[in-house]
Amino acid sequence: LMYQLYKLNIHNMVSEFVPLIMNTIMLQVSPQARQHKLFNKELYADFIAAQIKTLSFLAYIIRIYQDLVGKYSQQLVKGMLQLLSNCPSETAHLRKELLIAAKHILT
Repeated sequence: LMYQLYKLNIHNMVSEFVPLIMNTIMLQVSPQARQHKLFNKELYADFIAAQIKTLSFLAYIIRIYQDLVGKYSQQLVKGMLQLLSNCPSETAHLRKELLIAAKHILT
């Protein structure tokens, strides 16, 4: 209902929001930081979880805004692959959530 009432406003907001989503998905922790003795694995897992939640939100809106998201398709694929390779092995639930979001985006 909200979408139907405020379609133009929502479209403008989403067009501003999609680049921020892509930037969030593309963020990475440097290999040097990951090797540092003070590296916090729990905080890193939370960081990856936030990125995956952002990707899940994108999977939710991609059906309606394919034209907006399509401009970032290369970035999106690269970000999804980076998330898959950077996801800590001890966080299988995050990998599962990432794969589910990827499935929704790709189908």
